Amino acid sequence: MPKEERLRLLFEENAWKNSLVMWALPAEWREALPHVVQTWLRCVVLCAVVYFVTGAAWCYYVYHCFGDLLFKPGTLPGVRDVAEQIKVRPCADRASREASRATVQLAGRRGPGAAWGRLGELASEERAAGDREQHRQSGRRGARRM
Repeated sequence: MPKEERLRLLFEENAWKNSLVMWALPAEWREALPHVVQTWLRCVVLCAVVYFVTGAAWCYYVYHCFGDLLFKPGTLPGVRDVAEQIKVRPCADRASREASRATVQLAGRRGPGAAWGRLGELASEERAAGDREQHRQSGRRGARRM
């Protein structure tokens, strides 16, 4: 598949992912935002969702279900302690969010190095690589016989 076609497929998939997250914004706003900004916002929103869902599950199980087993009496963290952890989250989360955004942008700008527009392309490339390796190995065996 030509490089332009793969880039187009990656862009379409990225735009689709953006639309899954940006549905809450009015259509005029979405159209006005550059693709890079939409991708950045998508990463921010999804990182926040993952953080709060996993954090809420962790708090529920650690503090409410198993708090009496994990903490000595009187040492269970309070709401203020948990709020402090939530407050420092943006600093820790920024790296993962920016790494995700940078990956999307690099694939779009420099070409889809190891990215495939469709899963069928991956299978055909793996098959071709396997055929090449098999051909090399059969050539080596033939060379030893001589």
